[in-house]
Amino acid sequence: MKKTLFFGFIGAIFFTMAFLSFGYYSNSNAATKVTKPQYNLQVVNLTAKNINPNSSYKTLKLSDLKGKTVMLNFFATWCPPCRAEIPTIVKFFNSHYKDNFVVIGINMSQGEGQNIQSFIKEFGIKYPIVEGNMQIASNYSIMGLPTSFVISPNGRLIAIHIGGVNETFLSNSLKK
Repeated sequence: MKKTLFFGFIGAIFFTMAFLSFGYYSNSNAATKVTKPQYNLQVVNLTAKNINPNSSYKTLKLSDLKGKTVMLNFFATWCPPCRAEIPTIVKFFNSHYKDNFVVIGINMSQGEGQNIQSFIKEFGIKYPIVEGNMQIASNYSIMGLPTSFVISPNGRLIAIHIGGVNETFLSNSLKK
């Protein structure tokens, strides 16, 4: 009985996330929503093991990245808008990592350990990827995927982007 309730609860969460994602992305005009935080939202420190063998980071601690512009990109390997934005992020990261720009991919594809390695290889991702979980998603109030947060070099949240990012958003993030 407890297992049934637990798996029912988990299924309801994933269904809700998928439903919210579909609602955001079914209309191409609504696919992008960029908001500037209206209040001083605290950036929750993140400490996690990097699972991308192509990245030079072993363990990530968000507080250790002060002085750099950091983009947290919440995604899932099964999410079409997430897959669509990855080439833009990879290209931008590859040409701007020397400008103190760091991307941290947060994989919300629960239980797909082997798939994430195939995903990393398929897209040639060189930035760090960490395994997301419901606690991390809750800390950042994730309502749909993909969602990106940009954190300034002094550690303040400067932008939230719901939907697939584009090069203009990424360029503007470095200017803030």
